Amino acid sequence: MPRLPLTPGRDLHIIGCAPARQRSGAGSALVQWGVNLADSLGLPSRLEASPAGYGLYRKFGYEDVAVMDVKVSEIWGRTKPPGSNWGENNAVDLAGPVPPGAQRTVIMRRPQKRAIV
Repeated sequence: MPRLPLTPGRDLHIIGCAPARQRSGAGSALVQWGVNLADSLGLPSRLEASPAGYGLYRKFGYEDVAVMDVKVSEIWGRTKPPGSNWGENNAVDLAGPVPPGAQRTVIMRRPQKRAIV
């Protein structure tokens, strides 16, 4: 994985939502809060996107920086259940297709915006 430059910024940490509450706007509200905080400080923000969260972060202007493809099938012997998302369509332009049996996590960055005064 390429080394990322150390720059000031805000890291958005793991957020999650109970399946019964998904698609209700809760995740968007949490990401909007983090984006607003970073913008108010005039800092870029970065995060690690799971396969399920990748599309949400793209909506808020996050860009692909690097990927981590974990060989789930090789390491744990698990196979992909039908209909599950292991990140097959995430960061394909940056890193190419996800290898068979791997799950892709994407490191993402949202550029610095001018500080809100």
